[in-house]
Amino acid sequence: MRKGQKSARGGYQDLLCPFTTVYVTQFSGGNYTHKGTKAYDVRGAQAGVRYAYYAPCDIKCVRVIPSYGEAIWQSLEKVRFADGTIDYCTFTTVHDSSFDAKVGMVRRQGEQIGNMGTKGNATGVHCHIEVAKGKKNNIHKNKYGIYIFTPYEDEILPRNAFFMDNTVIKKWFKPRYLKDVVTSTYKKVNVKEGLNMRKKAGIANALITTLKYNVKVEYLEDSGSVDGYLWGKIKYNGKTGYVVKKYLK
Repeated sequence: MRKGQKSARGGYQDLLCPFTTVYVTQFSGGNYTHKGTKAYDVRGAQAGVRYAYYAPCDIKCVRVIPSYGEAIWQSLEKVRFADGTIDYCTFTTVHDSSFDAKVGMVRRQGEQIGNMGTKGNATGVHCHIEVAKGKKNNIHKNKYGIYIFTPYEDEILPRNAFFMDNTVIKKWFKPRYLKDVVTSTYKKVNVKEGLNMRKKAGIANALITTLKYNVKVEYLEDSGSVDGYLWGKIKYNGKTGYVVKKYLK
C-alpha cells in the first residue's frame, strides 16, 4: 500500500498490505525463529533501510513489548481479508527501533504505525509480522519457545491476509489483489417487483426493502436464483432475511 491509501467495499475495509515494498527474508515455519508460526519477516526495497509501514485498516494498539519494538494491533471493526473472509484482525509488528506505540493508540487506515528496525532479536533491518483472525489479546510460547497467538489455529498466512494493491513485490508468495475477491451489491427493487421475485424464488420471508451498497450486513449464503439474480441470505440489524443480490465482476 501507499501512505494514506484507503479501501472499503460493501461496508467493510479491505485489509491492505502495510508495506510499500515487500521482500520476504523469512517465510512461515522453517528451521529458524519462525518454527511453528505463520509469521513473515519483511524488508523493504533495499537492505538496511528502516522503511515506514502503515495501518492496513483502522486499528488500535492492545499490547506492547517495548524491548522488542513490538506492538499488537487490533482492527476496530470487522474487515475483509485477502482470502475473502470477514472478521476482526489482530496482528503484531516487531523490531521497530524507533518504537513509540502505546496501548490504546488508534491509527486510521493508511497512517504510519512504525518503522522497520533491529530492536530485539534481529540480525538485520526488517519487520516481523504475524496475523490472526478475531480479537486476540493473548500470546504464548509454542513448543519451540516462540511466541504465537492463542489459539494458533486462528493465525493466517500474511499472503492470505493482505491485499497487495500498490505494494511493490520483490519477494512474496502468491499475491492477492482487490480484484481477486468479488464483492456484492444489491438490486434495487420496488415492492411489486420484489413480491413477484420472492414468489418465484419460493422464499416467504425475503426482504423487500432496499439495502444500499455501503450498508453493513453479515452475508450468510446464496439461496437460489431468479431472472439472473441471486437471492442472498443475510443477517441485518439482528434479523435474518433475504435480499436480491448480484455479483460485481
